[in-house]
Amino acid sequence: MPRPLSKEFVISRDDLIALSEARLREAEVLVRNEEYAGAVYLAGFAVECCFKAAVCTSLDWNELRGGFKTHDLEGLLVYSGFDRRFRMNKHLVKSLASIIRDWKNGDVRYNPPMSFDRKRAHDFLEWVNDPELGVIPWFRSQIG
Repeated sequence: MPRPLSKEFVISRDDLIALSEARLREAEVLVRNEEYAGAVYLAGFAVECCFKAAVCTSLDWNELRGGFKTHDLEGLLVYSGFDRRFRMNKHLVKSLASIIRDWKNGDVRYNPPMSFDRKRAHDFLEWVNDPELGVIPWFRSQIG
């Protein structure tokens, strides 16, 4: 998963949280404007930022280090230290599986915009941000 750890500063934990929140707001704007592929991309990036903030929390770091420059959500989940607790909630596991299905292998980043319709984008945002079952709200409740 991570490359050899470097001491290179990447971004602060607080900035990762703020970036995650900003990308979610932008994703919601894009859905309202029927720009579904962009919305899914930004929502997936919001998850990635949230997981990276969780890694910082778990390792008691104030900033993300260079070894964690990755898009591997499953790997970031493991390194976050919240993997076991997370996987105990079947709804979260289902949501993450759906997110990873769309995020992995560049599916979101490299597919043409028309490959995402309204339903797929709405489902993705629900998996990401539903107050009770969403991946990001759960992580935010764990990392503060």
